[in-house]
Amino acid sequence: MIKVLLSIAFASFIYGRSLAQTCGTDGILLENQAQVDAFATTYPGCTQVGQLEITGPGIVNLNGLGGIASIQGYLNLHDCPNLTTMGGFNLSGVGALSLTNNALLTDFAGFEAVTSLELYVINCPAITSLSGLGNVASLPNLHLEGTGITNFTAMTSLTQPGYIKFVGPNPNLKNFAGFEAATTLAGGITIGEGMVMTDFTGLDNVTGMYYLDIWGKLDSFKGLGALKATLGWMDVYETADIPNFKGLNSLAFVDRLSCASPTLTSLEGLESLDSTYFGVTFVNSKIQNLMGLTGMSRISLGLLNNALLTDVSAIENTPITGLRIEGSPLLSDCAAKSICIYLTNPTNLVTLAGNAVGCNTREQIVNSIECQTILPVELLSFTGMQTPEGNKLMWQTTWETGNKGFEIERSADMRNFEKIGFIEGYGESNTQKKYSFTDAGIGKVSYYRLKQIDYDQTYHYSKIIAIHNSPRATRVYPNPAKERLNIDAADRNQGFAIKNSQGVTVMEGSILPQDAMNTSSLQSGIYILSVGKEAFKVVVQQ
Repeated sequence: MIKVLLSIAFASFIYGRSLAQTCGTDGILLENQAQVDAFATTYPGCTQVGQLEITGPGIVNLNGLGGIASIQGYLNLHDCPNLTTMGGFNLSGVGALSLTNNALLTDFAGFEAVTSLELYVINCPAITSLSGLGNVASLPNLHLEGTGITNFTAMTSLTQPGYIKFVGPNPNLKNFAGFEAATTLAGGITIGEGMVMTDFTGLDNVTGMYYLDIWGKLDSFKGLGALKATLGWMDVYETADIPNFKGLNSLAFVDRLSCASPTLTSLEGLESLDSTYFGVTFVNSKIQNLMGLTGMSRISLGLLNNALLTDVSAIENTPITGLRIEGSPLLSDCAAKSICIYLTNPTNLVTLAGNAVGCNTREQIVNSIECQTILPVELLSFTGMQTPEGNKLMWQTTWETGNKGFEIERSADMRNFEKIGFIEGYGESNTQKKYSFTDAGIGKVSYYRLKQIDYDQTYHYSKIIAIHNSPRATRVYPNPAKERLNIDAADRNQGFAIKNSQGVTVMEGSILPQDAMNTSSLQSGIYILSVGKEAFKVVVQQ
């Protein structure tokens, strides 16, 4: 009896498995209505399909496919000109749905239980809404081209959109209404050629996305007011029709910003932009100035064939990391402070061509009265190195105008700097001048910058340099020394000696003193201090 029951149970298990079997792993092709109607007979017990392709002018309904519960890969329904509905389906899952060239297809009946899918709709003009997809929360890919869709409000559960691409004509699609629950896009947005959209309304809560490509017409960026960053690019192409960047109220970072729209008239809307990785480029626009970029903390700037551009002063306080200005025949003044500073370093790359005289070569800009006035000091070099006395900083200037001097600043983290010294400038000079400063109070890594101060108290910062110090067993400070000299060493049971410039020992001991040494008896000059196997040059100033 037990064997009989086990046999029945095993048979029931095998029967159940056969009812839920997967078929069409490599794909099933249905090309006529008869094949659709005979599906259950042709594939008995098949409720899970790997890939399914449906095509043919004779297909008018999908009623024979009601036994399919899920499609693991693609459902590709194309070239069915007489099919009006997919209501024959009763699907709980589908990997991707592709609808192409189905002139009379109107809705997504049969997909009410689906919660995630990729969706591609091409040349299906009778589809005017996404009714039937109300439970879809995850939409990794959405491609619409040649549809009658007006909005996405039927997708009431959508929270996780990914890559979105619209290609014209989608004449009724003007914005993103229906995406209100989304806060980020795992992918990006492409507004393709032929699209005529009003704005991005519906994406009002999205704070981040990967990229934004615009090829079509767009009235404004309204709806992207919460967008803080695109980790990839923001590209506006030559086929695009946009007047400005209004609506990007919170945008602080883009990996790359490029705009080639010939209808761009201003950079209004970019006021919150702080930085980019690969820079900003504007090509063939109608902009007259760079107002809108005033908030940037640094910029690599490309300006190509902007025929109406006359003013670049908006970036005068923005450090430049790269510069290209070409084809701006009305632009004769490029002597913005930041450009002057950038161009005075001969190693900084720049391309200048096709602009008015005054902005056509590096020499024209740097030698202009404006640059000479803006740059009271041209810093030729600023370097540093480790020496026995500490970190030695060296710098040179090529000219100086009203230069009071240099404050030397040090930092351990490249953010918080403190003043550690001051070197007086030459005031007025048109020849090279050399400066140096030695910092004895060093750490493992020290960062330095110069604060060049004019007599009128205006100032400019140099670049930041870093000096990595190899560990030393002994530290000697202050240097120069006046009356007192400290010797810090882990091993204090070692001898020391101080010799003057003639090699005569003036102080010595068999062990290091616990407190600072009294050097008041030493004359001002240069001495050599030996501690164990280490030697230091010490300057005494009385």
